[in-house]
Amino acid sequence: KKENSKTDNIYREKINEIKIAVSEIEKKEIKPFDDYLLKLSKKILEAAEIESKVCPAYFLKSHFEDLKKDNETMYSHRLPSNFGTSYEELEFSSKIFGEEKAKLLAFFCNEINKNLNYCFYNKRFAIVSGLKKLVDLYSVSRSGEITAEKIRQIVLSDIAETNIEQMKQFMTEQFDPSYKLCHDIVTGSDLSDVKYLFSYGKYISENEIKMADFLSEYSEKKLEMLADQIVGSYIRSFKGSGKSYQGKPYVLLFGAVGLEALLKHLLKKLEEKKFKALFYDMFSTDINKQMKYDFRFSNSLYLDEEYVDFMISSTEKLMPEFKDIFSEVSGMIHVAKFGESPFKPAIKKVKYELTEEQQELNRRIQAEIMQIREKYLPMSSISFTIIAFPSPEIGGNFKEIFSDIIDINLLQAEKYEMIQKKIIDALDSGNYISVKGTEGNRTDIKIALKRLENPEKQTNFVNCGADMNIPVGEVFTSPVLKGTSGVLHVKEAFLNNLRFVDLELVFEDGYITSYNCANFSSPEENKKYVKENLLFPHETLPMGEFAIGTNTLAYVKAKKHKITHLLPVLIIEKMGPHFAIGDTCFSHQEDMRHFNECDGKEMMAKENERSAIRKEDMKKAYFFKHTDITLPFEEIACIKAVGEASEVCVIKDGRFVLEGTEELNSVFE
Repeated sequence: KKENSKTDNIYREKINEIKIAVSEIEKKEIKPFDDYLLKLSKKILEAAEIESKVCPAYFLKSHFEDLKKDNETMYSHRLPSNFGTSYEELEFSSKIFGEEKAKLLAFFCNEINKNLNYCFYNKRFAIVSGLKKLVDLYSVSRSGEITAEKIRQIVLSDIAETNIEQMKQFMTEQFDPSYKLCHDIVTGSDLSDVKYLFSYGKYISENEIKMADFLSEYSEKKLEMLADQIVGSYIRSFKGSGKSYQGKPYVLLFGAVGLEALLKHLLKKLEEKKFKALFYDMFSTDINKQMKYDFRFSNSLYLDEEYVDFMISSTEKLMPEFKDIFSEVSGMIHVAKFGESPFKPAIKKVKYELTEEQQELNRRIQAEIMQIREKYLPMSSISFTIIAFPSPEIGGNFKEIFSDIIDINLLQAEKYEMIQKKIIDALDSGNYISVKGTEGNRTDIKIALKRLENPEKQTNFVNCGADMNIPVGEVFTSPVLKGTSGVLHVKEAFLNNLRFVDLELVFEDGYITSYNCANFSSPEENKKYVKENLLFPHETLPMGEFAIGTNTLAYVKAKKHKITHLLPVLIIEKMGPHFAIGDTCFSHQEDMRHFNECDGKEMMAKENERSAIRKEDMKKAYFFKHTDITLPFEEIACIKAVGEASEVCVIKDGRFVLEGTEELNSVFE
């Protein structure tokens, strides 16, 4: 209300001016630029009409079908089926306006449409800037001089100030304990009446509706067990790292729309353990992945040194405003869902691209803003827990899949940790690990290990149960870069929601020296696809992690339901040996001591040669990326620890072969 009161006069004035402009256009012959303004204006006026109706009674008294219709009205133009003739689609716009104008107009259209859902929250102030710019575009249209430069001056005016203002608003709401929209929806709604879903103002698809319907009739006992497992894992995540949540009651909570029945139990469990949830946001089905992909480099329109300097200095001024609440935040819990069909982007001829100079600026702004945030909310002081559940969109026998994932998520850590200790003892005996593929997998790589000064009390591997990432099951290390060399190949991988075919990364002394895939017929497009979607904004990345996932139950269930390609990273990484490119798992926490719970050994391999640079130059030490790449068991010929005078095989022909690990193979039978 306070923010709206500052801008409501301007809001009403601009809405009225847009209505008049629409009326003027409709009375004359409509030219292409008029059509652009007309369609964008009508969408804004539709959103304003919905905003005028939004209040608690609107969601309580409206019928489900009416709420669904308003939701569809707000978002339908962005659906893939309508995107091809949208002015947000660059190739469509370019045919009408030419490439230079199209990029500016598509960007503005995208920015306006992204912000229209603020109308569901009565945040009129958040769209005033866009309304002003639209009215200015009308003035340009009336003048008859529609040049790219005039459009640029309007569309990109005060872009840095606007982005900082949005960041401030986002952080204010995320870290304000009195902001309880999501909390009140989850705890105060009748969850058997799924019309509550529309209260978030998010795009609500059949996935969210079916998920909410399913969980509204699900076993309360099972949901309570899951909530107990999540909170227990969160508390457990502090033990091995020596961190503490005492005096830090606040937990950032993120959830997926449709999982409210579980989240309600989770909030209750957190309160029982004296935690307070900062429950700022919920996530729903991505409305258009191609559109999101197309706009990933749209900052190329304005990314220059002046913008970067302003954003860095403004962030430095902004963060201290939140230092008091930061000091009381213990970490984050994220309850996610998965099951969306993998996305294969269409490669467009007209697209936003960063120049080499802009790529360097992008690296700089990411690194420096992350370092500023790290200074005020350091990773070394907080923890996290992530868990995910299948959504009905996963297809097949959803109920059976959901039940199997529940069983996997409820596996207890203690049994796995005892088996994993045997694997760690074997791996610690080597100077390096050798991994070789089979069945068409060309992997042949050596992973160099840190030399242990006291093997009786020290280890190179974390014995990971169910704490930060649920479910249980992996051992992992930070490889020594020098000596880590060879080929990592996987026939098919789904990384960052994108499909990679025949992905090959070649390492030399820990860094990627060449890369390729077979997604496209063009070798240039293949290399570009890997660079833009795995390496960007960097030219190369180091190997930040080597791990062996031991959750063979998850592996077998995924094969049974044929859903491996739909699983999230936190389950995939537990399903077999994997490598991560980017930072280590101990990024920004290298100086904290970590002990494995089952034997008390101290983890020593927390940094590599790159992260060690932090002692001289923090800005050059990190990449702020970490992407896991898992090898299927059937594609593994051998994983062995190689010492000066011995070799110990851990996995051979896709099965664990160490004495004491036989139980991991039982599910394969």
